[in-house]
Amino acid sequence: MLHLNSACRYFYYHGTADFRKGAYGLSGLVRNEMQQDVLSGDVFIFIGRRGNKIKLLQWDSDGFALYEKDWSRALLKDLPPAITIIFASPHSNYNLFCRV
Repeated sequence: MLHLNSACRYFYYHGTADFRKGAYGLSGLVRNEMQQDVLSGDVFIFIGRRGNKIKLLQWDSDGFALYEKDWSRALLKDLPPAITIIFASPHSNYNLFCRV
């Protein structure tokens, strides 16, 4: 189960993730491309190519938790202002989320 709270760190993957990948495929992106520890308990966020799908990946004590949401008619750029993304570093292929 995903445990999302203010104590978690949130990392956004800038590349286009292949949404056919499951938890282990996405964890490879975290390790190899984002150069982060996938077992840290941090939340890793992936957005689909068309901007209408999102996946959140997190390791908890007994395995991966993977959340997927598909907005069939909406795009992520149209999300309400309660979901605010603040980027920490423009020079890497991931950014730290300030709040979700």
